[in-house]
Amino acid sequence: MAHNQSSARQDGKIESLSLAVVTPVNDEQCLAENLAASPMLQDGTIPLIVQRGYKSASEAYNDGLDAADADIVIFAHQDVYFPQGWEKKLLLAVETLRHRRVDWGVLGVIGSDKNRKLVGGAWSNGLQWKIESDKFESPAPVRTFDEIVLILRKGGGIRFDDNLPGFHLYGTDIALTAIQAGLGAYVFDAPVIHNSIWRKKLGLSYCSAYRYMQRKWWDELPVYTLILPLTRSVWPLLRNWCREKKKWLVRRFRPMPLRIRYPDPAGKAAEIGYDFTE
Repeated sequence: MAHNQSSARQDGKIESLSLAVVTPVNDEQCLAENLAASPMLQDGTIPLIVQRGYKSASEAYNDGLDAADADIVIFAHQDVYFPQGWEKKLLLAVETLRHRRVDWGVLGVIGSDKNRKLVGGAWSNGLQWKIESDKFESPAPVRTFDEIVLILRKGGGIRFDDNLPGFHLYGTDIALTAIQAGLGAYVFDAPVIHNSIWRKKLGLSYCSAYRYMQRKWWDELPVYTLILPLTRSVWPLLRNWCREKKKWLVRRFRPMPLRIRYPDPAGKAAEIGYDFTE
């Protein structure tokens, strides 16, 4: 993957910006062993705003955005681990966009562009592999995000949609919102450890979010997310239901091994070269 962010150093110094992290939490142990264990959160310089008891990611994140006293607000899942020096990569990306005179709206670490191509990367415990795109010029424009990490400017004017139900598709929604507002949605080269547990199925909450997004973005469809294509038809949902039913039948006779979270996300980040020490 590309690391061509040298333009961010033209002034010899990265612009100083304050950061904050917001996360919705329903598993305290997962939070403690992953996100809260990230090196950049250890000395308290970057505050961690924990949101509990919310019915949707959008409500949790908007309240966190309002509460954050920072220039840039990072929204992350509780099972994400930020490798050593990750925040420096973020600041380099912001500075690169400033040099390009880009008034960005949203940043992320994984997404897909207008050509349906994967951009960015992460190591996924749930999938048991390293998600990695081809080399790209970082930051690169995208049309949709994976939700594991999203970044907004506190005063950027972009917010999550409080009416979007549940905890799905808000990465696609916030990307389209930023683009519609004349701002950019970009992935930068800063992979993370996503210490997830394998998910058996998308469930009814995903269907509710999908149907809401169909109504809201009807004129923009199709949009190719990293899970299912968002189209004017319900066929992608039906096709996925058939796949999940088939997998369920297979697993009755060939159960999958129990998946657990990786016990040492810091060690995994170092092993696969995610730490940044420049």
